[in-house]
Amino acid sequence: MTIDHIGRYEIKGRLGRGGMATVYRGFDPRFGREVAIKVLPLDMVDDAQFRTRFEREAHSIAALEHPCIVPVYDFAEDNGQPFIVMRLMKGGSLADRLKKGALSLVDASRILERIAQALDAAHQRGIIHRDLKPGNVLFDEYDNAYLSDFGIAHIAGAGSTLTGTGVLGTPAYMSPEQVQGGGAPLDARSDVYALGIILYQMLTGQTPFQADTPARVMMAHILEQPEPIRNLRPDLSPECEAIFGKALAKDPDERFDSAGELAAAFKALVLTEAPTPQSRPLAPTYEAPTRAARSPATPPPAPPSPPTPPGPLPAENAPRRGIPLWIFALAGVLVLGGLVGGGLLLKGLLTPGGAAPTPGQSASAASFQATQTALVLVSLSEATATPSPSPAPTSTVTPSPLPTETALPTDTPTPTDTPTPTATPAPIVLGGADRMAFLRDNDIWTVNLDGGDLRQLTKDGGEKTLLQWMPDGKAVTYILGKCVHSVEDATGRDELIMCLKAIDTLSDFTISPDGGQVAISIDNQLYVVPFDREALAQVEYRTDLRRLGTCASLAPYTRNAVKQARWSDDAAMLAVKVIGNDGTGRQVDLVDVVSIAGCPDTPPRRDEFPAQRFTIKTYDTTPIIQNFTWDGVYLFALTGFVRNDGFGDLYLYNSDLHKADAEVNPVDGVCCYRDPQFSPDGQYLAFAFQDIRAGAANPITLYYIDLSTLGTGVRYTPIPLPEDFFSNPREKPQPILRPH
Repeated sequence: MTIDHIGRYEIKGRLGRGGMATVYRGFDPRFGREVAIKVLPLDMVDDAQFRTRFEREAHSIAALEHPCIVPVYDFAEDNGQPFIVMRLMKGGSLADRLKKGALSLVDASRILERIAQALDAAHQRGIIHRDLKPGNVLFDEYDNAYLSDFGIAHIAGAGSTLTGTGVLGTPAYMSPEQVQGGGAPLDARSDVYALGIILYQMLTGQTPFQADTPARVMMAHILEQPEPIRNLRPDLSPECEAIFGKALAKDPDERFDSAGELAAAFKALVLTEAPTPQSRPLAPTYEAPTRAARSPATPPPAPPSPPTPPGPLPAENAPRRGIPLWIFALAGVLVLGGLVGGGLLLKGLLTPGGAAPTPGQSASAASFQATQTALVLVSLSEATATPSPSPAPTSTVTPSPLPTETALPTDTPTPTDTPTPTATPAPIVLGGADRMAFLRDNDIWTVNLDGGDLRQLTKDGGEKTLLQWMPDGKAVTYILGKCVHSVEDATGRDELIMCLKAIDTLSDFTISPDGGQVAISIDNQLYVVPFDREALAQVEYRTDLRRLGTCASLAPYTRNAVKQARWSDDAAMLAVKVIGNDGTGRQVDLVDVVSIAGCPDTPPRRDEFPAQRFTIKTYDTTPIIQNFTWDGVYLFALTGFVRNDGFGDLYLYNSDLHKADAEVNPVDGVCCYRDPQFSPDGQYLAFAFQDIRAGAANPITLYYIDLSTLGTGVRYTPIPLPEDFFSNPREKPQPILRPH
C-alpha cells in the first residue's frame, strides 16, 4: 500500500525496510526540513512484542540524546500505527561505503572514535545495542558518523528483553556470548566485540569469519579464531594484530572494557602508522557551489560536544576491571618507536619523572610534548585523575634567544672549519596542525606547538588583525589598516594582497578552506568573491568587489551588518557574526549560520545564537561576542567580554543539538579566555588565557588542548614560550593554527 502522509509528515519515498520496520524519506512542513520516518508496518501493529520493542527504541534514543547517535525528533501514532521521526542521514551508511572496499587507517579511526563515544554513552545508561553492523552506522552530509537502530537493544534492569532466550542480532557481528543465548549475561563487552569486527571490516573489506550459512558463521564466533588481519593487510603492524586479538577475544574478560578503550588503542596505533592524516572527505550528496576541490589536509573529528567520560557498563553478575596496563605500555612503545624521529621523545611519559628534553629543546617544551601526547594515549575513563607533577629540572635551561637583526661584517671573516650541521627535530603534529601564528606587540610571530622554532615575521609594530594561514600553509595573511597583506613564514617576505579606498573599516578577510573564495567585511557589509590574487590586487573600491562577485546576493550580503565570517568545511555555508536585535531594540552580537550553496537569492538562515539558545555571562551588560570559531561542521567555540578589552568566559555550542556548555573554562575552571580556534581536524582547541584570580596584570599564556579531555580533570600545560613573553595584559594574541 502506498502512503503519502503519516501524521503531519509528507512521505517522499522509501529508504529501506528491515525486519521490524520500514523507513521513509519524509518532509516536515512545520520546520521545513527533510526527515527519516521509521514506521511499524500494519501487520505488526497488533504484535505486542514488536510494538513494545519499537516504542522502546524511540524512548531509548530520545533519552540518550548524544551527538553521535541519530537524533529522534518525534514519536507518535497515526490511526494506531506508531512511527519514529529522526534526522535524515544524507551521507548513506558504512555498509554502502564498504561496498567500494577497505578504508584508510585514518578514516577507520575517525569513524571508530565517534561510534565508540555513542556506545559508551549508551552503556553508561545501561543500554546494550546488540546489533552493531555497518548498516547501522550512518553519515550526515558533513561526513560525521552516527549510530542508529536500537530496536533490539538490551536495557539493564528492565526485566524481560522481549525476546525471551532467543538469539537476536546479525550473525557476522554477534559476540560468542550473544550467539550462545540461553540467558547468558551480556554487557558492554559484547558490543565491543561487534565493534572490533566492524573495525576489522573497515580495514580489510570483509568480516573475519566467513562461511556459507549464517549458522556456521555464528558457530565460528564460538569455535574458531579470526583470519589474522595481516594475512589480508600485510602493511599493518604486529601491534595492530594485537589490538584485534584483544577486541575479538572469546572470553569477555580478556577484551577491552569499553568501546572508548578500543578506540583509544587504535588511535594511538594510527598516530604511529599514519602520522600525516588526510582531510575529512565531503559527503557526495551535499551540493556545494562549483569550485575547485579542497586540498586534503586533516582528518575529521569526532566533532563532539564535550563528551561524558566513557565508563564501562557493569556486567550482569560479572566483575569489571580497569584499563589493562598493557594498553598503556603498548601505546607508549608504539609512539616511542614510531615518532622519535619526529621529535616525540616519550621517555618517562608514563612515570612521574616526565619526558627528558631533546638537545636544543627546553624542559618546558619537552613537558608540553609529553603532556599533549599523553592526552592522545590515555583513555578518557582514566583521565579523571590529575597527573602527578613532574619535578623541576635540576639545571636551568635558558630559552632560545629571540630573532634579532644580523649585522653585516665589515671585514673579510677569518676562515673557520665548517661546523657539522645538527639535525632539527621535526615539529610535532597534533589535530592536523604543526605550527601556530600569533600577535605580540602588534607584530606577527610563529612557533611550533611544542614552543620550538620561535620566529618574528614582522617588525613594524602596526596594529594588525585577523591572522589566517594561507591554504598552502606557507604564509600568514593579516589586515593592516585598510589593506590586506601576506607574510611568508620561512623568509618573512611581506606582500600586499589588496588595498581599499573610501571606506572606514576593513574588519574581515577570510579565505575558504578550498582556497576558492574569500569573505571580506567592509564597514560591516559582507562581500563573498573568488579568491584571485591578481584580481584582488586591482580592487580599490567596494564597487570593484561587487563586479568581482559571482553571486549577487553575496556581493554584498545585505540581510545583516556583518563583522566576521567563518566557513564550513565544504564552503557551502557561512557563520557570520552580525549586529542583531535582542527584541527590546538593543543591539547585540549574534552568530547566524547561513547556506550559500547554489547562490540562493536570499541565503537561508540555518541557526542563530546565542539568542534563545543559551546565555553568555555579562551579555546583558556587554552584549559582545569577542571572537568565535567553527570546526566547519557543527561545533562552535566563542568567548564573552569580561575584562581587558575582550577576555571572557569560554563557551562551546553544538548547532546540531542547539545546545551549549556554559562556561567551559578548561584552565582550572576559571575565566578568562579570548581568540579560540579549532584545529584543522576539529579535535583540539587553541586559545589565549589570562587568569582572573591574579588581577589585571596577570600574564597571558597560549594553550592547545584536546577537546575530548574536557571535564575529565586533566591539567593542561600552556605552550612553552619565554618567561613574561606577553607583557601587555590587554594583548590580543589571535593564535591561529597551520594545517599540516
